[in-house]
Amino acid sequence: MDPVVWQESWSVGNDSLDDDHKRLVSIINRVSDSMSDGQDPVWLLNDLKSYAKYHFDREEALMEAAEIEGLVEHKETHRMFVEWLTTLQATINLPEARFILLEAANEYLRDWLGRHILGTDMQYKGRI
Repeated sequence: MDPVVWQESWSVGNDSLDDDHKRLVSIINRVSDSMSDGQDPVWLLNDLKSYAKYHFDREEALMEAAEIEGLVEHKETHRMFVEWLTTLQATINLPEARFILLEAANEYLRDWLGRHILGTDMQYKGRI
């Protein structure tokens, strides 16, 4: 599968958050590569979850300081993503589900990041 490529149109106007998003793109690409190569992506999923939580905390703090509307809903999208990753981590090693889960996870991760940045995160562009 082709890697996700960072697009300048994804910039939220904050270099620090853009760097976070670029790192998330990189981790998701590594997860995808590991799945394609038949490697175990579990440690990369741990890395993704850890970095996503770090980024979400920073982003939410900046949004709160700038009094961005919709923060509660934004936090909920973050919580749901972390919950999804937690569920994936808990079930990824079930032999009967592994292949299907890996394929679904690969598609979901790639789709979620683009939708989240272009949809939810763009609401604060130029304001933090």
